[in-house]
Amino acid sequence: MAPDLGDSPSEDIWREERGDIKTGDTLDTGQAGELLDSIRGPEYNLSIAGGSLGGQSALGELYPANLGEGPMDWWPEAIHHWVWRPLGLDAPYQWLVLGVGLGVVLGGSQALARSLFAQISPVTKSGEFFSFFGFVSRASSVIGPLLYVLVTGILDTRVAVVAVMLLIVGGVIVLRWVG
Repeated sequence: MAPDLGDSPSEDIWREERGDIKTGDTLDTGQAGELLDSIRGPEYNLSIAGGSLGGQSALGELYPANLGEGPMDWWPEAIHHWVWRPLGLDAPYQWLVLGVGLGVVLGGSQALARSLFAQISPVTKSGEFFSFFGFVSRASSVIGPLLYVLVTGILDTRVAVVAVMLLIVGGVIVLRWVG
């Protein structure tokens, strides 16, 4: 069956490029193969279910989920291949697992940071130390996004995430010598 189209601008472009294929039309193998070959350039994706071409898919170069050739693009492919595919989890469940994992890790981080800071700061200078703690907290809310934007402008978003991760790992390493 031909694709169902909505009212978005990209679907209007689809109608102009592929006006000969209407919603609800049945495509023969030749038409489906032609469609599969033509999908490479634009911002569309296509997967064929059933028939002799069943299971084949195409991802356009401008499609938002297309990984491209960035230095960190191997990472999502490796995670998909080694983690999500063996578990048989679709994208919505992957996000759910990631969200729960992040919630478990980040949920108590603020309380733990404050209690650790209370333990290492001298009682007589706790006001000064907690003022510094607040300043560093606000500075990090500027430095992290600024680092992300700069690295994204130079390389790409995946490398920017790794740069912020390295900043966090550096902080954890520095904390090893505290207290």
